[in-house]
Amino acid sequence: MLRILWLAIVVTLMVHAEGVVWEKSISLAVEKGKKSGKPVMILVSKDGCRWCDHLRENTLRDPAVVKELNSHFVSVEAFTNRGEVPPELITPGTPGTWFVKDGEPMFQPLMGALPVEPYLEALGVVLKTYKQ
Repeated sequence: MLRILWLAIVVTLMVHAEGVVWEKSISLAVEKGKKSGKPVMILVSKDGCRWCDHLRENTLRDPAVVKELNSHFVSVEAFTNRGEVPPELITPGTPGTWFVKDGEPMFQPLMGALPVEPYLEALGVVLKTYKQ
């Protein structure tokens, strides 16, 4: 029994230690979202953006956020300064977080480096809306 508990703890830590699973491009993420029936979370970033770094290093490393994103979303990060973001998803600043259903944005983007609790609340709203 103790071995099973230990194994469960190790597996859980390994899953969460990996962090958010990121797709390689927006197009691949949208395709995977359509096939899996999951909303796509697109993080619009820019190299050198301290708030993008803050969001990535804090909110997006929180175990609850990692679990929620990896379980219920297809996630991708795209950089404006690398030309990875289509014009219709360019945000007025960075970071910006879009949620996409069937290739179309569901809402206006979340802007800024939100703390964990508001980010989790937003993910809940997205999932509820996505299922409707």
